Amino acid sequence: MPKEAIQPEVRVTKRWVCPICENEDRTREEAARCTAKGKEKPIVKVGDIVLTRAGFGWFDGSRDWVKNPDVEKHPEHGNCFGECCTHTFYYVVTAIDDYEGDSHRIRYHLLTAAMSGKQGYRQGWTTVDGHYKPRRVKDPPEKVLAESKAFIGSKADYLL
Repeated sequence: MPKEAIQPEVRVTKRWVCPICENEDRTREEAARCTAKGKEKPIVKVGDIVLTRAGFGWFDGSRDWVKNPDVEKHPEHGNCFGECCTHTFYYVVTAIDDYEGDSHRIRYHLLTAAMSGKQGYRQGWTTVDGHYKPRRVKDPPEKVLAESKAFIGSKADYLL
């Protein structure tokens, strides 16, 4: 019989799947290690007012949403993009969802009214691990709290 006529035999391949992220592994042990990582617990909740880092974006919106509106470049070192040299914005957590590509992690959607959106994104998402960890503000300004309610539910398309 010619070689072209011989059909390869069908094989069955067993894969193990993490129930959290649906990642397929070759062994039960690998899948168990992935599952054991668990799901990240939220550190803030939707509606919280948070800070991330200074130096992101352009202040062209509401002054009330800027923690340090009168900051100027530090004369000793120019602009280090730290809170001593650049604006720090208040953000509202508008939504929390699974991080695409790794549902063990959480993605936090943040929005600030300190930026109008004309010179950059006024909204972005971040993660705790590997990006800008949101830090909850204990006593946010009343005006920020009142205005923030209108943004709840909004989701960002871009990384902060």
